[in-house]
Parts: sequence; C-alpha cells; structure tokens
Amino acid sequence: MAYQKRIPSIKLLVTKDEFNKLITIIDFINSSFDDYLEYPNKTSALKDKLLNYSVPRFSGNDNQEYVDVRFFPSEAGEIIRELIKVINVERINDTYFDILSENKKIKRNY
Repeated sequence: MAYQKRIPSIKLLVTKDEFNKLITIIDFINSSFDDYLEYPNKTSALKDKLLNYSVPRFSGNDNQEYVDVRFFPSEAGEIIRELIKVINVERINDTYFDILSENKKIKRNY
C-alpha cells in the first residue's frame, strides 16, 4: 500500500504578528500552567508542529507576510480547550448557554 500524505483539514491564514502571538501564547501556557494542564506535552508537541509544518507566505498584493497554519480537528480542539482553561476573565456572561438553549430549544436536564 502506498504512503498517503494527510493534510490537516483546518486551515488558518494568519499574519506574521498573529503567528508570533499564537506561539507566545502556547509558550505562556506551557510555562505557567504545567500543573493545571490536562495534557502538558500536547501543547509542547503542538508548538513543535506549528514551527515545523506551518508555511510562511508572502503576498505581493499587499506586501504582507502570512503564515499558512494547518490543524487536524483534534489539534484545533486541544488548543481551544487549553485557551479556555487559562484565560482569566473577570466577568463571564453566564447567560450565553441560556441563549443557546433557547435558540436550539433544548431543555435543561440538570
């Protein structure tokens, strides 16, 4: 059977500055929340993947540098989950679930 190259299905095109911020956030999560993270090695592995497999691009149209970042769904889910865990928001609007439930007409079972 021939080797098949799998390309991650989630594509994110970010500017150079946004890419640097993303890696900085992952570094911050790794260094600040080692004991808190569910899977601390996953964020390190994700950082390594981003640095090895992301593709720098240059747009001649607007003279801007971009980075083509690809995620498998599980990787995208992991980074979103870890970001949600570590973001410190003083005021969280807890009515969003009620709005979602009303929009989807889901009854609360708790």
